[in-house]
Amino acid sequence: VRDRCIYIKRDDLLRLPDSNVNGNKARKLLSLSLLPVEDFPDVIVSYGGPQSNSMVALAAVVKQKDDEARRTQQPHNENYEPEDIGEEDDNEDSLRDTPSNKPRLKRFVYYTKKLPRHLRDQPCGNLLRATSLGMELRQISPDAYKHFFGSEVDGGSVFPPKELLPPLPGNSAWVPQGVACGVANLGVCRLAHEIASFWQQQGKGKPLVVVLPGGTGTVALFLQRALCEIQKIKSNQKSPLGHISVCAIPCVGDTSYLCRQMLGLDLATGGSGVEKDLPNMMEVVNQRFGEPTKEILDTFNEMKNEHGVFLDLLYGAPAWTLLLRSGLAFPQDDRQIMYIHCGGLEGISTQLTR
Repeated sequence: VRDRCIYIKRDDLLRLPDSNVNGNKARKLLSLSLLPVEDFPDVIVSYGGPQSNSMVALAAVVKQKDDEARRTQQPHNENYEPEDIGEEDDNEDSLRDTPSNKPRLKRFVYYTKKLPRHLRDQPCGNLLRATSLGMELRQISPDAYKHFFGSEVDGGSVFPPKELLPPLPGNSAWVPQGVACGVANLGVCRLAHEIASFWQQQGKGKPLVVVLPGGTGTVALFLQRALCEIQKIKSNQKSPLGHISVCAIPCVGDTSYLCRQMLGLDLATGGSGVEKDLPNMMEVVNQRFGEPTKEILDTFNEMKNEHGVFLDLLYGAPAWTLLLRSGLAFPQDDRQIMYIHCGGLEGISTQLTR
C-alpha cells in the first residue's frame, strides 16, 4: 500500500457456524456461541445504537441458540416480560415484537434511544436484520439512556445499571455495548495465537505492530494482554518470535475516550488499570464518529480499487484514512505492520448511501 508492505489479517472472512456472525464480532462472541444450549442464558440484555454491528451479531447468536433450544424442546418461561426503564413510543410495536407466533426460548432485549422517524417508518440495515432475527427493541428517551448507560463522551460501564432489573433473575446475562466484557476474551486469545504463530514462521525476528480500529478497545486490550503472555512464554522457551506490539486507532471518540474505555475494561476484567499496560493508541482529536467525509470515501475507493480490500465506513475506512495520513510511519521504521480487518461489512450499503 503506497509502496509499503502491509500484512492484513482477514478476520472479515471469519464466520461462526450456524449464526454466520463474522469479523471481530465472531471473535468476541465465540465463547457465547460455544456454550451448550442448556447453559446459555434465557435472556441476553444489551444496549447501543440502532445500526450497531454488535446488536445484529448478538441477535444472530441468540437466534441460533433459540433454534437449538426448540430442537431439543427446552422448557421456557411464558411469563417473561422485559424490564421497562423509560419512555416508549406506542406506535413502535412492530419493531418491538418478535416476528413469530411461537414463544421464544432464548431472547435478546436491546435498549436504544428513541428511533428517528425515518427508521420508525422504514426500518433498514442492521436494525431490520436484528428485528427479523427476533430482537426485542426497547426505545427510551435520550435522558433516560444517558442516565442508565452513560453519554457518548463518558462511555458505558462493563456492569449493568443497578436500576435495571434482570428480565429473568438468575438466568439473564448482561453484554455491554460492543461486547466490551470478558465474554470477548476467548476469541481474542485465539487471534493472538494465530498472529504469533504466523509471525514466528514469517517474521524472521523483526518487530511487528498489530494495528486495528478501536471503538471500545476491547479487542486491542485483550490482544495486547494475550500477546504479552505468549511472548513471555516464547522467551522462556528461547523460541525467537520478535517483539509484537498493538496499536489501536480511535474511531468512536478521541484518544482520551478510547483510553478511558480500555482502562475501565482492564480494571473490570482483572487488569492493573494502569495506562502503561494498555495498547499504544494513535493520537486523534476532534473526531466525530460516523460523520461521512470525502477523505474517508476516497480511502474506501482506493483500498477497494487498488488492493481489492473492502472496508466498512465507520471503522475500517476511517482507520485507514488516519494510517495513510500518517504516511504508514511509526516511531521505529523497521517495524512491520499487520492490520486486523475487523469486518463489519454488513452496513456498507447504508453507509454508502449516506
